[in-house]
Amino acid sequence: MLLARVLSVSEEVAVGEKVSKILAPTDLSRLSRAAVRYALEMGRDQNAAVIVYNVINEEGAWFDKDDRLNPASALLPPQKERLHEFLRDNFADLIGKVEVTELVEAGVPHNKIVQKAEDEKADMIIMSTHGRTGFEQVLLGSVTAKVVARAPCPVLSIRPPKSEPK
Repeated sequence: MLLARVLSVSEEVAVGEKVSKILAPTDLSRLSRAAVRYALEMGRDQNAAVIVYNVINEEGAWFDKDDRLNPASALLPPQKERLHEFLRDNFADLIGKVEVTELVEAGVPHNKIVQKAEDEKADMIIMSTHGRTGFEQVLLGSVTAKVVARAPCPVLSIRPPKSEPK
């Protein structure tokens, strides 16, 4: 059973509104599986399309956004394959039962996620939180927290179960 830790909803969202498009950002980690599963199950149950979205982080200084030879360009094809394998290996039971779009882009993760939700007119974002607290949270920040603060739609934050299988 998956439990939501946080649901952030703005005032404009009507309770009981039909969900037709879900954005499910993932870093392809073991810890993100619970949120992707929740998104796929909700998509199946609501007959909603699910966009499983991975962002290659371009925040590092070694990325030059204006360079045609930006390393992110070279990383996109293999990362698309990793996303496909992540879905196939972890969610075979749901593939074919829900409309899934797989997308990989490069950029600053929280900015790209918010922009993708706007561009796709997503009704909801479902993403994981890794549960960092204290000093680690202050130093690293939280992609989920930044998305919650700026998202154009409700954000459901899923904390992975303590007994997540490897």
